Amino acid sequence: MEYLVMDAGAIIRGYGLELYGRAKTIVTVSEVIAEIRDSKSREILAKLPFPIEERVPSQESIKRGFDSSKLMFINHWSLTIPFIFVLSIRFCEKNW
Repeated sequence: MEYLVMDAGAIIRGYGLELYGRAKTIVTVSEVIAEIRDSKSREILAKLPFPIEERVPSQESIKRGFDSSKLMFINHWSLTIPFIFVLSIRFCEKNW
């Protein structure tokens, strides 16, 4: 796999090392990194043996990510900005 999009849950739940080797590049958004606040999870993040590439989704991708969440029947009241941005880079960014 060329790219894998990481959400904060992978780090907070201690699965960060399991991402190693699953893709050539691990990507996320800065909002996901900001969600990782507790000291244990920050330590796990700091000790990962691979870099995490931060992406910035385009406005068009954000709109398409939000629209795609409707197709997945996700409750829009529970959507967070990081989740929408992760959807945006996962499903919509074409310039990888």
